[in-house]
Amino acid sequence: MKTGLTLLVRIIQKTVTEQKITVKEYMDYYNKVFKVCTDPRDDLKDQLYGNLKDLLTDIVNIEEAAIKRDSSEEGKAERSLLIDYLTRFGYYSTATKMIRNIFRYMHNYWIPQKVKDNGSGIRDVYEMSLVIWREKCYGKQQTKLLEELFDLITAERDGKIQDKSIIVRMRDAYISIGVLETQPVLFYKKDFEEPFIQNTRQYYTKESNDFLQGHSVSEYMKLAETRLAQEEGLSKAYLHENTTEPLVRALEDVLITQHNQKMQDEFPSMLREDRNEDMKRFFSLLRRIPNGLNFSSETMEAYLASISLALIVKHVSVKQVPPPKVSIDLLGELITMHQKYTHVVAECFENNPLFLNAIDKGFRKSINDENKTKIGKATGPEMIVYYCDHILKGGAKLSEAEFDLQVDTIMKLFTYLDNKDLFYSMFQKLLAQRLLDKKSKDNLERSFIAKLKETVGDVEVNKLQVMFNDIRLSEEKTDGFKEFCKNHSTIKVPYDTTVMVLNNYDWPSLSEMTVTLSPQFNVATEAFTEYYRKIQGSNRVLKWQPSMANCVLNHIDDKGQKRELTMTAVQASIMILIYENDKLKFDDIRSALAVPDGEKSLLKFTLAPLMVGKSKTPLLEIVGDNKNKELEDDDVITWLPLKCKERKLVFQKGVFVEAKPDEDIRARLPLYDAALVRVMKARHTATIQELFGEASTHLIKRFKPDQKVMRKRLEYLIDKGYMRYDPDDRKKLNYLA
Repeated sequence: MKTGLTLLVRIIQKTVTEQKITVKEYMDYYNKVFKVCTDPRDDLKDQLYGNLKDLLTDIVNIEEAAIKRDSSEEGKAERSLLIDYLTRFGYYSTATKMIRNIFRYMHNYWIPQKVKDNGSGIRDVYEMSLVIWREKCYGKQQTKLLEELFDLITAERDGKIQDKSIIVRMRDAYISIGVLETQPVLFYKKDFEEPFIQNTRQYYTKESNDFLQGHSVSEYMKLAETRLAQEEGLSKAYLHENTTEPLVRALEDVLITQHNQKMQDEFPSMLREDRNEDMKRFFSLLRRIPNGLNFSSETMEAYLASISLALIVKHVSVKQVPPPKVSIDLLGELITMHQKYTHVVAECFENNPLFLNAIDKGFRKSINDENKTKIGKATGPEMIVYYCDHILKGGAKLSEAEFDLQVDTIMKLFTYLDNKDLFYSMFQKLLAQRLLDKKSKDNLERSFIAKLKETVGDVEVNKLQVMFNDIRLSEEKTDGFKEFCKNHSTIKVPYDTTVMVLNNYDWPSLSEMTVTLSPQFNVATEAFTEYYRKIQGSNRVLKWQPSMANCVLNHIDDKGQKRELTMTAVQASIMILIYENDKLKFDDIRSALAVPDGEKSLLKFTLAPLMVGKSKTPLLEIVGDNKNKELEDDDVITWLPLKCKERKLVFQKGVFVEAKPDEDIRARLPLYDAALVRVMKARHTATIQELFGEASTHLIKRFKPDQKVMRKRLEYLIDKGYMRYDPDDRKKLNYLA
């Protein structure tokens, strides 16, 4: 027995002094131990195991004393304790692994049987050696080892190059001696990971607080981003894989959560100053912590609502500018603003839903604020339509790609509207005007309507497509009318005539002024009426809209120079009247055209583009000294010789299609009725609250329902017998088939 233990001592001594053991020596050791292990006397095995344990304990005590002695010597190199400890543990571990192989027979048979028989303190030879090392050596040096290891990590964080392999070896050493736990990594977690994370918290708490005292938030975010990347990389490379997650969580708490408010306070400045790189970093950091982006998205929403509303107020506050002009300027800038921050969200916030939603909410608040956005009678929906009219006429001179981008943004703004029905109504009116004035760009119109169809579906768009069909059919009728005139010698129309026959149900009412045109126009209207009666029969009745007609006058000056003057038929009638009479009072012109007294302001607007002071090429002027004053009923108007080089002149209409909110509100009443009846027909019985709630979900697609109006329509429907109050409960309603 004594000889066997002496051999084991020689194995350990040779291993720790890095001497090789020959195969012969190894087999001699193995055979001697095998002889004892196969002896039938169990007391010999017990004695051998106990003596081995005592031997290992003595060796570890010697190693611990050597480590303690060497580390206390003056002038020792940096990290000497760690290096000495790891070197001795490495030798010891190698030697005990060899001893375990020599004790293989005991390990395979005797030890399992002892463990099964509840042998107290009996375990695998190698495990026993690690337990002894943990208790006799590591336990006594634990605190100093951890301090020196933290010193090494701190030096690395401070930018001093360190031997990081020491960290890896200590990691493995912790796991090796964790044999008493159910999982060895639990010992590593308790003795190293938890203190390490606490040490990391302390280090970065101090560093971040000190840094922010002398640097900007922008610089701090760069530091935080760098530190997070460094620590995560070091953890994955040198620590246990399970350490990375709790370490990163701790760093996020110290570097982000604890300074969250400072970064949030700086966020509005980033938006104002277009600091995209800072916003990318801000998003990258704040997305790491729970609810880190909620407050910042609310900040962005408030910021966008504020700047978009300020932009709107700036434009609508300009006096004496017609709504179309204000809308074109305003929407151009508003679209640019929306595109800018959509790009910011894509580039800096990776199209995060919170920030996309912030854009939607911010612009929705401003564009639906009727108290701030109203221009005359026009509100948000009408302003968008005026801008659409501008680009669809080709006024913006956009490339195909730019046009598509503009339309995409317009569709986005359209979805924000609470009162979409006002958009539909005004868009239909202006589309009608473009089609009738032949200012419609077919490719642009069809592209826009296709986008609108994608956004809202078929119902509203179908009405617009019918208008295009009417124009096409009218062109066919015009060709037929020309053939009709050629074949009937009694019908002589002295000028080219194009008549648009429109379906009264699908076209909006565009007649702004009641007027009777000059008799020169009667020849064409009478001839076309006869032609239309022939092809359609007497069941169809034509209702002429003279205020919407346009014409081209041929003008020949004193020198015989010819010019084409394009203007409305009403303006042409005025020119004919004044030319025939040399000069006329305004009130006489109104009477001659049979314009009602209540509509004379519209007639003045129609006259304005022809007058001195209102037109670059005036055709008319007020007789008297003050030629630039506002037109009065008694003012006398005369004609002027045309002075310009252009061969073709186009005069503005002088009026624009104006929003009529009262008409639009009245148009909503049938929609209220239909929604309320539809819900009751489906439910048969419902409380008033349920009825209003479900009806609102139908109406909100077109406009924001007014509860007071809905209550009045409910009473109206009850009076008409569509439903009634429940006799037992006035809060309930019953449907009447």
